[in-house]
Amino acid sequence: MNAFLKFRDGKVLQRFLDIINGFTYDHSEELGNSFEYLLMTMGAQGDNGQFRTPRNIIDFIVEVTDPQKDETILDPACGTGGFLVSAFKHILKRNTAGYETAKVELENYVAEGIPVYWGAKLSSSERNTIEKNIVGYDNTPLMVRLARVNLYLHHFGNPQIHEYNTLITDTRWKDKYDCILANPPFMTPKGGIDPHDKFRIPANRTEILFSSYILQHLNPDGKAGFVVPEGIVFTTSNDYVVLRNWLIYEAGLWAVVSLPAHIFQPYSGVKTSILFIDREIARKRKEILLVKVDNDGFSLNTNRNPIKDNDLPAALEWMELCKKDLEQFKKEIETKSDNPFVSKLRLLHRDEFAKLDNYKATSTVFAFCKKQSEKTVKAIEEIELSINAESLKIVGEKNKSKIQKSEDTIETLKERKEKLLNELLKKTGISKLYETEKQLKEWFEETIKEDVIQYGVNLINTNKLSKDIIELIDNSRDYILSFDKYAAADKEKGVSQYDIVSIGQVAEVIAGQSPESEFYNSEGQGLPFYQGKTEFGNMYIGAPVHWTTKTTRIALKDDILISVRAPVGPVNFATQEICIGRGLAAIRASEKIYKEYLYYFLKNQQDEIKGNGGAVFDSINKSQIEQIQIPLPPVEIQQMVVAEIERYQKIIDGCNLLSENYAPTFKIQDTWEDVRLIDIADFVRGPFGGSLKKEIFVESGYLVYEQSHAIQNDFSIARYFINEEKFQEMKRFEVLQDDILMSCSGTFGKVALVPENAPRGIINQALLKLTPKTDLVRPLFLKLLMETPHFQIQLSKGVSGVAIKNVASVDEIKSFEIKLPDLETQDRLIEEYEAEQMTLNGSIALANKMQDEIKFVIDKVWGK
Repeated sequence: MNAFLKFRDGKVLQRFLDIINGFTYDHSEELGNSFEYLLMTMGAQGDNGQFRTPRNIIDFIVEVTDPQKDETILDPACGTGGFLVSAFKHILKRNTAGYETAKVELENYVAEGIPVYWGAKLSSSERNTIEKNIVGYDNTPLMVRLARVNLYLHHFGNPQIHEYNTLITDTRWKDKYDCILANPPFMTPKGGIDPHDKFRIPANRTEILFSSYILQHLNPDGKAGFVVPEGIVFTTSNDYVVLRNWLIYEAGLWAVVSLPAHIFQPYSGVKTSILFIDREIARKRKEILLVKVDNDGFSLNTNRNPIKDNDLPAALEWMELCKKDLEQFKKEIETKSDNPFVSKLRLLHRDEFAKLDNYKATSTVFAFCKKQSEKTVKAIEEIELSINAESLKIVGEKNKSKIQKSEDTIETLKERKEKLLNELLKKTGISKLYETEKQLKEWFEETIKEDVIQYGVNLINTNKLSKDIIELIDNSRDYILSFDKYAAADKEKGVSQYDIVSIGQVAEVIAGQSPESEFYNSEGQGLPFYQGKTEFGNMYIGAPVHWTTKTTRIALKDDILISVRAPVGPVNFATQEICIGRGLAAIRASEKIYKEYLYYFLKNQQDEIKGNGGAVFDSINKSQIEQIQIPLPPVEIQQMVVAEIERYQKIIDGCNLLSENYAPTFKIQDTWEDVRLIDIADFVRGPFGGSLKKEIFVESGYLVYEQSHAIQNDFSIARYFINEEKFQEMKRFEVLQDDILMSCSGTFGKVALVPENAPRGIINQALLKLTPKTDLVRPLFLKLLMETPHFQIQLSKGVSGVAIKNVASVDEIKSFEIKLPDLETQDRLIEEYEAEQMTLNGSIALANKMQDEIKFVIDKVWGK
């Protein structure tokens, strides 16, 4: 709605009329323009309840939609009639001598000293028809009166403005129009709208209902331009998705223009878009144009002052070209890529909006199959119990009729069981019941996962999926119309100057297949066998652990091996002929691609590769590997890229070697004093397991420190919490700054120093807490001593347990003797250690910087 105008003082209108009564008018349009200006000025009062549409946005929508003199035109929420007046002016301009050659500046009314009369090419009967064809509805009497005055002052003898509630009243429902222009109200009253029952989408949201109204009231060749809130473009609630599907595939949507937030200031900062419908255009093409407008010539604040930046003229120019000549539009996009506005255009096939990502497609269908399987298993279990009960009735029963009755019941139950299995097969394709989720996942991956991806992502129906799964996938499509979504995807992909090829075009992919375990051996008989990435090195696969005398799938020396099961994506080179199992695939580069180039691109695309498989099982298959895309420059360029990457990679490898092999360098001196641990630290062993049962844990509170805190030296881990009462009860186990935590089972003997600002909490049963006596030992120095081989060897000698190793008793650890220097020496050694840490951190930073350089090289080839 363009405005809801409240004159603060009724004298304002009277003063306006008095003043204009004394004007002389050299041009017939000036009186109407004066009233339009009054409406614009009064609309800026700020308390008008509903905001008016800026004149430049109205004119833009009208120019793109291009209403004609013989078309019926409607604004179903017309307010003061802004769209209707703009449409009228547009028709007049279109029918003014000189318009076609753009020689006449129509806004000035004069060209070369000769008065210009708008619409001079229109006959009297044509003007009368235009006036009858321009119609507006509004449910507010004041708006109806103002719109009528507005049109009257633009020389409409009998303005067709009707008081009519578009959403609740249906007396004009049968009226259809050639062109609809609108900025309907977005606000939905509390509790929603209670509309009549003729809307295609039975919603109670205002924006859905108005959109539906516009689409349902266009003639078969109709067109429209109307403003919508951003929810229409991307909200995934059902009604919004249904509307977007309708827009894309049936309603005739040909363009969406994204407007900046705050364009409706000072009334609202809401983010909006403009939907353009043209059913004639949509029937002739399958593309939809997305346009991004960042500026409209006015500041995006409450003042809305004029500024230089204005995307509307460029948007109009490109959209008119797209309407007129689609092929020329496509050529211009390619040849004028340096034009700044080209980056604000996206022309997409309508099916692009229907595509799911791999993860959503596979996870949705697997969840459905799992639910159906579990439901069937539960029902069959109940049937089996009933069959067993009936079978027990027969045992020892001599009454033939009772026996027959039980047998009949058993037969009926078996038939019901068979029916349930058939229903499961029909709905999902599952032909038998699986005992574990892992087995069900394996069935899914091997049987229908690829078909799900083909249909969900590529919209290719392989005719292997059930009707229910097809329907499920279709109902999962969101049809997002947001420019930013597709622009972000394009930015991520980049626009490479080289051809983009799939791996299947430049390499052979061999999927691994494991031989039966009876053919495995560790004596070197047959071919080396690799099941997954366990033996992967930095670049080349390590020495084999197993061999096989039966070969299934073979990888050759210099083949690229890729992990296809969790974790997905890591790559290595094969160093000899090997047999590969199901966790690996081999990629054999052709002469078209330099193998090291392919290797580095795959290595630096692991996240994308993982996403390519959908993450239901964290796996990918041969077909998906073949579909991975990479840019393909000439081989000599590939070699230059590899040479640059390898320079950086060698530095990374050196830094990693330093990090992996670093250990504190101070040597324990014989002259240092022998002390027992109990003499320099207080000990607390974690509480018995029964004290910390899972049922006492709460969502937040005091942290329960676990073995992982010590093993990983990571104090950000936060899984279990206890409340205040439990904390006070177990306060002797409290963790404080500079305490040392030591793991006491499984991976035993790992230590961590509690940092400043660590969360308050207690240790669990798998930890031992040492509180250093700081007048004798520095906490960090004690931690370093406990990490030395001398201490760890003492610890291992006291270990008991086989299946789960446990540290020796606390009393035994207390008696451990260590060499301890004086505090001054401790401080000097800690200073040396911290200097080494700075060097180590610098090495890590350098490795990260070199990794960024590699990413830059690869991004450059992609065109990012």
